[in-house]
Amino acid sequence: MAQAPRNISVSIDYTPLTEALEVLRDASERMSIWSDVTAELSRARAKHGTQHDIPMGTGPAESYALLLDNAAVNLDFYDEEDHTLDCLNNRQLEECAKFVEQTTGDSWVKILGEEFFEAAATDDPDDLDAELVQTIAMGVSMLQAHRRQQAAS
Repeated sequence: MAQAPRNISVSIDYTPLTEALEVLRDASERMSIWSDVTAELSRARAKHGTQHDIPMGTGPAESYALLLDNAAVNLDFYDEEDHTLDCLNNRQLEECAKFVEQTTGDSWVKILGEEFFEAAATDDPDDLDAELVQTIAMGVSMLQAHRRQQAAS
């Protein structure tokens, strides 16, 4: 007598393949981002030079918030009731950061702050991408300047 065919169930776990594809996707995205950041670093260097001698502007005695607050006063962003940074919107904080960067001595914190608040103030996806690239590039430049300053001391 002939035997009836058996139902064979095969289970394949695609988890390792899915995880490997995600790693490749992440690597590809990071390479694209790094390419954009590198291009921005080159553009900034061509425009401003290396700027490795600019002070960091970091440390417990520094107050970027106080500089922003003073800028808000100068730009008349406060009314009589509200006189704290938390009453400002991102566009006003961007203007404060630009004011600080343009009217006070250079520091990396001020440069990076301006770039950050430009990114925070935009709601256009393409502009946000460009502003984030600029912010990251300035962060890389700040880190490079810091390491060069440490090596020189």
